[in-house]
Amino acid sequence: MFCAVVFFDVPVARQVFGFLFLTFVPGAIIIYTLEMKGLSKLEKLLVSVGASIAFLMFTGFLLNELSGAAGFYRPLQLLPLTGVLLAFAIFGCVVIRSKKVYAGFWHFEDLRHNLYLVLLLVLPLLSIIGAFLVNAHGSNILLLFELILIPSLFGILVISKKARSTKLYVVTVFAIAVALVYHTSLISNYVFQYGSDGLSEYAVFRFTATNQHWSIANPGEYGRYYSMLSITILPTFYSSVLNIDPTLLFKMISPLILAFIPLCLYQIWQKYVGMKYAFVAAFLFMAQQTFYTEMLGLNKQIVAELFFALLLIAILNGEIKPLSKMVLFTVFGFGLIVSHYGISIIFLSFASVTFAYSYITKRTSKVSAFMIASFSVVMFSWYIYTSRSATFESILQFGNYILAGLGDFLNPAARGGTVLLGLGVGSAPTVWNTLGRAFAYATEILIVLGLVGLITKRLKSRFDNDYMTFTAMAIALLIALIIVPVLANTLNMTRFYHILLFFLAPLCVLGAEFLGNLFSKHKELLISVLLLIILVPYFLFQTNFIYEVTKSDSYSVSLSGYRMDPSRLYGQFQYIDAYNVFGVEWISRNTNPELVQVYADASSGYAVLMSYGMLNRSRLTVLSNVTTTISEGIVYLNTLNVVYGIVFRSSDPSFNVTEIYPILDNLSTIYSNGNCVVFENTGQ
Repeated sequence: MFCAVVFFDVPVARQVFGFLFLTFVPGAIIIYTLEMKGLSKLEKLLVSVGASIAFLMFTGFLLNELSGAAGFYRPLQLLPLTGVLLAFAIFGCVVIRSKKVYAGFWHFEDLRHNLYLVLLLVLPLLSIIGAFLVNAHGSNILLLFELILIPSLFGILVISKKARSTKLYVVTVFAIAVALVYHTSLISNYVFQYGSDGLSEYAVFRFTATNQHWSIANPGEYGRYYSMLSITILPTFYSSVLNIDPTLLFKMISPLILAFIPLCLYQIWQKYVGMKYAFVAAFLFMAQQTFYTEMLGLNKQIVAELFFALLLIAILNGEIKPLSKMVLFTVFGFGLIVSHYGISIIFLSFASVTFAYSYITKRTSKVSAFMIASFSVVMFSWYIYTSRSATFESILQFGNYILAGLGDFLNPAARGGTVLLGLGVGSAPTVWNTLGRAFAYATEILIVLGLVGLITKRLKSRFDNDYMTFTAMAIALLIALIIVPVLANTLNMTRFYHILLFFLAPLCVLGAEFLGNLFSKHKELLISVLLLIILVPYFLFQTNFIYEVTKSDSYSVSLSGYRMDPSRLYGQFQYIDAYNVFGVEWISRNTNPELVQVYADASSGYAVLMSYGMLNRSRLTVLSNVTTTISEGIVYLNTLNVVYGIVFRSSDPSFNVTEIYPILDNLSTIYSNGNCVVFENTGQ
């Protein structure tokens, strides 16, 4: 079916079957060819996804390098990629067949009579239709209904004893994850980065896909981004084989990969806290708004976090044979290294401390010295010898930045506004914001109580030595982020906290158990009710549902974009509309993108002009009221400038567009579509 739909280019079927083949089959072949035992069915499914993604990146990389040596400089196109992929698949299937190994993950007939599961499959569909209604008609009613349905289904599973099963929890977690990421990723018809790196990543991907080649000596304007195969070769592989629109690839495929991360965490946690508590912890992880907002603009971190979670599965599973464990560690470790530099450093730190602690205390550990050494060598080699050492230099710059920030140790503001808000410092604009913060603080209090319960042994620890050390490292890093000035700014505190929830989320559930142990009668019911009282409102506030219903200040573009301040929507979040895209594409077609000098405000400078216009970053200048244009220089005004009269500046205060009228009076209008106007200095 894959061959038929790809080579006959059958619409929709090519994208669906192609995605399933690319995302599951190569990894499944690796698992069953090597006869990896000790993995549960869910672990086999998750490992197959991670191994498939790693296979696509490494295959594309090797094909790219070997073909270059052979004089073929466009290897990342359909025929070479599918040729290698099919050769591997056929060979693997022959090996598996010769070994007479049953290759399967799930008996889906066990689920077909459960009407509740049918309802769960509707959740992603509600998100897709709801996002379409917002884009086309500005109606958020379906998304509001969905955001009520999700916590309702969560509450039913937490309270009901009859509805508990591993399969039901798994399907529920995945359905909620997909619904949450799609309800935000599909807003707008263009890449929406939520103030993150999505548009720069999109530009890097388009550059690679257009050239059908990845060079280890990247263009300087893309810096460390170009050394990450997760945003260069991986999306190019998907794009070439699926023949999918590049924007749709970032808005549909990447979020779907993100949805597998809560499943990985559920699988890890259920070993330590049981199925129900693991399900609750996964809900907390997904409810935190970074999961379905900021992460959607961090495609490289999405892939890296998947590898991080799979590395934890591989390391912490004591049933896997040593050889299989090393194969999985190698595949996922190398995949993490070429996906995201920051997450790689965090993993190396956690693994190194875990090994050192076990060595000093003479305790057994599943983390070996060989793992640490091999990961370190490959990581630093990759970061030094790719992209002209741009990534390695960035790491050194971050270190110097932290050292320089120690001079502000006594200044609370040096920790950043997000850290101070997390500690309860600062006033809330409305009573609804105060209430929302109260429920966020309640989850933090439960995490602290869970830790106290483990330390005081009021809770029976079910964590093994390695996971307990990982958790202690997460707590230590969280404390460091609070104490050390500017440390949180190196990655962003919200992203740090999102990653630390890999280990902190189960502590929230244990905190509720710690309180429940104070009461002997109906303890389980009390814990469930306490978790629902905290987590359901927490979810509704984090998704901005409450703020939209009460018409308070909201950060949700999905629910409240129609009434959002233009500076926040177009400036801070860098929302892109069709007028802006048509404008930059006109510039790209009618000028030399590598040579033209463009002046634009901060909302367009490193966003739509680079991603959709493919303009050279070094040729972009942020527009101000004292800007002087060179001959044949171009001034680009977007929707925020033309319609709302605001010139956005990221660090300096914005100003009214009338202040640049004297500059525009000396220029010629060469393009206009109503919301976007392009001027040129013709020298006349």
